[in-house]
Amino acid sequence: TQVVISGAKREAAAVVAAMEAEGIRAAWLPVSHAFHSPLLEPMLDKFEEVGAQVVFKRQRIGLISNLTGALATDHEFQSAAYWRMHARQPVEFVRAMTTLAAQGIRTFLEVGPAPTLVSLGRQIVSSEDAVWLPSPRSGKGDWVTLLESLARLYVNGASVDWDAFDRDHSRHKVGLPTSPFQRQRY
Repeated sequence: TQVVISGAKREAAAVVAAMEAEGIRAAWLPVSHAFHSPLLEPMLDKFEEVGAQVVFKRQRIGLISNLTGALATDHEFQSAAYWRMHARQPVEFVRAMTTLAAQGIRTFLEVGPAPTLVSLGRQIVSSEDAVWLPSPRSGKGDWVTLLESLARLYVNGASVDWDAFDRDHSRHKVGLPTSPFQRQRY
């Protein structure tokens, strides 16, 4: 069993220590708000009311529900009630990662402000051939990290729309020598 705890550092440290004493792996996840906690209760009615005005579209790819950790049904994400529950209920991250691994998923790209979930995912999916691609990380430029992750996706067989990628950047092709490189750098 593994548990991820969010909240104030002091309180979370006590919970983590108590769980580890019981033989449960636990980690503190620093977050900016009280996500999935009772502190969200006062905003849930208004949140669902606004959500009911959203025109949800059917997803075009398979998605894992954080509420169940299983492959979502066709209409699951198209409900304001689902997103209300999503804001308040615990995230089934371990179950979701296990579901992905069972489906043969071996490339994991984290989209977020920091690579927090990549390190947690590695602890759950111990596949030797898994590829873990971070989102921006501190100490390294966002653009460099994103380009490295894009390059690894491409090398691992992902289809990349290069025209769309370059759309906002002026580029031009440069001819390279047609003969083999002879101790010269290009």
